[in-house]
Amino acid sequence: MGDANWQTTLQTALGDSSTRITVSLDGASGATPYSQFMSAAQQGLTPGATPFNWEMGQIYQAGRQGSVTFMQGGQVVPNPFR
Repeated sequence: MGDANWQTTLQTALGDSSTRITVSLDGASGATPYSQFMSAAQQGLTPGATPFNWEMGQIYQAGRQGSVTFMQGGQVVPNPFR
């Protein structure tokens, strides 16, 4: 949270297939984990995206959504991209 270069750090992590990524979908709009992620990712690819949406967009562009551990309410939810 205190990383001034957080965007570069995320992009570097996404380029390393051994990096494990966990995403909390709490507060994301949508009825299912798939729709929550895709909505955020699509919004994240537009100018003025929120940091969360930007991160989801980067995960999507890197093709890493299938390897993400999704959480909701403190519990792991099935990854719809596997």
